[in-house]
Parts: sequence; structure tokens; C-alpha cells
Amino acid sequence: MNSFYNSWFVAVITLGIALNLSWMRADAQELPDVSAFLNGVSENPVVISPGSGEFEGIFVETASGELTGITYTLTYRDLKPTTDDAGMETPGMVTQVHIHIGKEWENGGVVAFLCSNMEGAPAGTPPCPQPTEAAPEVTVQGTIEAADVLAAGIGDTPGIIPAGDLNAVRQIMLGGASYVNLHTVAHPAGELRGPIFFELDF
Repeated sequence: MNSFYNSWFVAVITLGIALNLSWMRADAQELPDVSAFLNGVSENPVVISPGSGEFEGIFVETASGELTGITYTLTYRDLKPTTDDAGMETPGMVTQVHIHIGKEWENGGVVAFLCSNMEGAPAGTPPCPQPTEAAPEVTVQGTIEAADVLAAGIGDTPGIIPAGDLNAVRQIMLGGASYVNLHTVAHPAGELRGPIFFELDF
């Protein structure tokens, strides 16, 4: 009889562990693979801005491990307002947001668009939502595919990232050699910036 109950107890514990591991794996799949925290002092040169933001990216792969896209969520808020000739302030206006190649304090080329309100953005680029006084925080989502990847380099070294090379984008993201840059009317070269870093899953 004791042997029966012992076997039953072990089976229940084993099932519980298996279910727990399954739930942990399911939760882990919801976590971002890469992230960035955006602020003005990360800009090069430094920008003093009340704004901030976050970027999260998830690598989308086939069952065989082939990278097919990078889904992302970008949130930003409290951008520096602009003042017209009459002294009237309006909330900060976003022009475009990109992923660039480059390590900290390096200014590199555009690898991919995250959103844009400018002419000439690649087809399919989502518009950048504008924060307002009533809704100072906004979010935009999208997916970067191979066709969205632009040839980019740093300084006198062009073409580090070949056009269409999605795996190269993943490599610079995981290697700490990319950043998100948010451009505004007040700061055309960039108001908020954040290095993209690898998220560790525990």
C-alpha cells in the first residue's frame, strides 16, 4: 500500500514540475529579446529633454530557426515642447524614429525605420503617433522584415550592414552595436536615444 501511495505522490510531483516548466517557457516567450530605454542624455551630443521612452523587440523565427522578422513595441512620452513666434507652446512633435548601427557615443547610419511622418519613408512604415496634453504617452508597433533593412555603416566605413540582411540586424542588436533614435521638430538630429541591449531570460 505504501508503495502505491509513494508512486502516486511521485507522479503528482512530476506532473506539477512539468506543468510549471511549461508555464515558465510560455511566459518566457512573451518576454522581449532586446530592449532599449530612451532619454536625452544618451544622445550624442547630449540633449536636455523631459522625454523618455522604451523599445522592445522580439525575434520571430520559423520552426527550423530561420529569422523572419523582428516585432517591436515603441513607447515615448513628455517630449520637449516647441514654441512659436508668439510664445505659444505646443507638445513635442515626432518626425521619425529609427534603429541605427553604432555603439555608445557613436553616430551610425539608419538600419531600419520604426515609424515616420516624413516623406520618403519606406513603404509600409507606420506613422509616428503624436503625444498630446491629454495623452502625453503614445505607443507604436510594427515588424521589421528583411525588405525593411537598409544598408548602413559608421563614418568612413559604409556597408557594414548589407541591405536586406535581417540576421545582421539581430547580430548588432545582441552585440550592443545598435541604438534607437527618436527625432523631433525641436531636435531634428535626435531628442531621445537608447542603446539596444540583450534581455536575459531567467
